[in-house]
Amino acid sequence: MPIRSPEGGTARRLRPVSGGGRGTRVQVLAGAALLLALAGGCGKKGPPLAPFVRIPAGVETITARRLGSDVFVTLTVPSDNIDESTPAAVARIDVYAYTGTTPPPRARWVELGTRVASIPGAADMREPGQSSADRSAQGAQNASGGGDAGDQLSPAAEPEGVVPGAVVTLRDTLTAAALTPPAAPAVVPPTGRGTVPPAAPVSPQVVPPAGQGDVGGGGGAREGATLRRYYTAIPFAPDGRPGPPGAVAVLALA
Repeated sequence: MPIRSPEGGTARRLRPVSGGGRGTRVQVLAGAALLLALAGGCGKKGPPLAPFVRIPAGVETITARRLGSDVFVTLTVPSDNIDESTPAAVARIDVYAYTGTTPPPRARWVELGTRVASIPGAADMREPGQSSADRSAQGAQNASGGGDAGDQLSPAAEPEGVVPGAVVTLRDTLTAAALTPPAAPAVVPPTGRGTVPPAAPVSPQVVPPAGQGDVGGGGGAREGATLRRYYTAIPFAPDGRPGPPGAVAVLALA
């Protein structure tokens, strides 16, 4: 009904205006949609993650000692991986030897050196598909002389495998081939540019570092006329990835 003003006039009745009703409904609907989206995403798997790969750290402790025609190489199996996680994922450790006046570059040991032993890791760290029987057969072949030269391991490195942190000793027998340095690669001239005369041989004369003796653990002499036998060990992860280069043991042959 109309409302009369004090002056006697007629005024219209005013209705209250609600300013937040529509905005509140919009907020409620948005919140409900968000809850439905979250509920629908629960339990769903995301994209597959890349497998976590562990790579063992390098062999930093290795020494060599000669008794007659035999060289006994002692090394310590890495205890951790390159990311410092433990235990080390060591499937095997390959031991390489090289005879010369200087050791090979760290990145070319596999190319220039000779593998003298392959030490199996623990059974749960070996390469996929390689059983204990395979390792036993390889060990028997090496012991009979059918494998790589000098593969004879201490009891700690029998085909059952070694654990991280273990100390392993192997024997490398010095044959005539082991005492002979590799021949220098032939110089091949580029095609179409004629022949290139061979370079004159160089015989450096540098005294080895004092106190090095015939047992080494951190590298060999850079130069020298004395023939030496170098040893290094490379660990491998279960997927076949090699660990970083480690220490080098040096043994004077003169």
